[in-house]
Amino acid sequence: MNVNNKLLKRIGLHILFWVLYFLVSLFVYGTLLKSNYIFVLKQCFSLLPYMLISVYFTLYIFIPHFLNKKRIFLFIIFLIIVIIILGLVRRFYVLSRFQSLYALSEKPKFFNIGIIIFWLEMFLFTSIASIIKIMKQWYFTEHKKIVLEKQNLKNELEILQYQINPHFLFNVLNNLYSLAIENDDQAIADGISKLSCLMRYNIYTSKNDKVFLKNEVEYINNYIKLQEIRFTGNYKLKVYFTINGNIESKLISPFIFIMFVENAFKYGISLNNKSIIKIELDVFDNYIEFKVSNFKNKSGNRIDSGIGLDNVKRRLEHYYPTKHLLTINDSSTDFNIYLRINC
Repeated sequence: MNVNNKLLKRIGLHILFWVLYFLVSLFVYGTLLKSNYIFVLKQCFSLLPYMLISVYFTLYIFIPHFLNKKRIFLFIIFLIIVIIILGLVRRFYVLSRFQSLYALSEKPKFFNIGIIIFWLEMFLFTSIASIIKIMKQWYFTEHKKIVLEKQNLKNELEILQYQINPHFLFNVLNNLYSLAIENDDQAIADGISKLSCLMRYNIYTSKNDKVFLKNEVEYINNYIKLQEIRFTGNYKLKVYFTINGNIESKLISPFIFIMFVENAFKYGISLNNKSIIKIELDVFDNYIEFKVSNFKNKSGNRIDSGIGLDNVKRRLEHYYPTKHLLTINDSSTDFNIYLRINC
């Protein structure tokens, strides 16, 4: 469903709500007042602006700013205040108009059964509109949650496809590591060791919702070391990975950061020019900032879809739905990623 259709459907539902409200009001006031049809119709039309203010103030101000943020007491207080104020304003208007039309020796009472009925009516229909909106929000939240869970299950199955005979691969790597040590080739031994660590972390951490940040940092460091081994020789590569703050006790969802690092190595390395990749992790008490920047080679940066950026976005939506900010700045010369996670 495109944006125009969604908007038309939304407008149609609002119109339907107010038509139903108007019909109910006609029936109720027609029964209570027992007046002619024209008088009742005018009465209902005169009440409509106050009802519109009450309902839409609640739907678009009080619910987002109070109820959705678990400030239920403030939501109830502000709702009651608005209803009372609107009732008093209408009563002032009715009395002033009544006195201007009819010369009365005695001033009518300000408070009567009419203002109480009006307050109850506003509270009732505003509550009904609020319940409809809350149920709609709940439905879409649950639907989104189900979609994310299905997608996470699909991602786990995709990861499992790469886990065929992991112990066999570890045994082969261990044998190669031992052989490299025997031949006194420390560089190859280090490379195999780090590759083994990467594979072990990938396989045994993929099902965890949270890992220690220090383990994720070690994983990134091992990945960087392997890439530095890979891009030796004619490649002029400089990688700066700086860490600020305490990473020991923080928990984080795994594999959030590594995709951005992989992307920098994939598209930021040039054989002809100097390649610089800067990675910065800043840890604060209540949030983490992660930044990656690199110069662009001729092919330019492209964040891969599939199990690339889409995967990370889904994981962020699932584990940090309202607690993250992802910004991607793509210029003609460099590529920058900024990610903030509140934790």
